[in-house]
Amino acid sequence: MRRREPHLLMEVAGGNVITIASTNRPDILDPALVRPGRFDRKIFIPKPGLIGRVEILKVHARKKPKSEDVDYAAVAAMTDRMVGAELVNILEVAAIHDA
Repeated sequence: MRRREPHLLMEVAGGNVITIASTNRPDILDPALVRPGRFDRKIFIPKPGLIGRVEILKVHARKKPKSEDVDYAAVAAMTDRMVGAELVNILEVAAIHDA
């Protein structure tokens, strides 16, 4: 990110650019990025709940070989506080072990 920051700051400074970004480490963002007029709005998106995790698992398991009786709700219940990337990783590991 360090090499891209100057270019990004120049683009944002023009005022005609709407940028949406995400990070799981807001504590290490450069203060120049988060000052007023740049990335100055923060929206907290919580980790998915049980239903959200079930849906994430279903979406990412669609094209994977699997048993017909996969209990997505049971898997989702065991993955409390996990985010989508962690759930996808579980599916990837399961697919590798199933192969």
